[in-house]
Amino acid sequence: SITSKNFENDVRNNLAASLHRLGTVYLQADSSQEAIDALKRGHAVLTDAGIKSDIETSIVVALGDAFLVQKDFESAKKYLDNALQLAEQRRQVWDVSGASSRIGAVFLQTGRPSEALSYYKKAIDIIESTRAQLGSEDFRAFHSDRFGRTYGGIIRGYLETNNAEDAFNYN
Repeated sequence: SITSKNFENDVRNNLAASLHRLGTVYLQADSSQEAIDALKRGHAVLTDAGIKSDIETSIVVALGDAFLVQKDFESAKKYLDNALQLAEQRRQVWDVSGASSRIGAVFLQTGRPSEALSYYKKAIDIIESTRAQLGSEDFRAFHSDRFGRTYGGIIRGYLETNNAEDAFNYN
C-alpha cells in the first residue's frame, strides 16, 4: 500500500541521513576511507530504491569532499559535478554553493586556478545574496565566517592568475 511504501521510503531516507552524518564524522576524524564507505552506503540506500531525497545531494557533496581529502581529484570532480547537477535540478542553493566551491578547490589543487574562479564566483554569489538578506550585522558576520574556505579559494585563484586587484574584492 501507499502508506507502507511511504514508511519504507522514510526509513531508507533516515538511514541514508544517518550514514551521511557518520561519513561526516569520519571526515572530521581524518578517516576519509571510512567516510567514503559510509557515504557510498548511504547513497546506495537511496539510489537502489529510486528515492529522490534532498539528503542525496549532501551525500554526494560529502563524497566529493572525502575524495578531495585523499587527493583523488578525478573521483572528487566526478562526485562534485554530479552533486552540482543534482543541486541545480532540485534548486538546493546551499548545495549548489558547496559543490561549486569544492569544484573550485579541485581546480586550485590541480594547478588550474583560472578554471576555479567561475566556480568560486558562483558559490560566493549565493553566499552574498543570502548574507545581504540577513538582518543584523552579527548574523551577517557569522554567516561570512562560515565560508572562509570559499573566500580564501577565490583570493588564491586570483593571486595565482596574477590578478591581485580582483582578489580582494571578495574578502
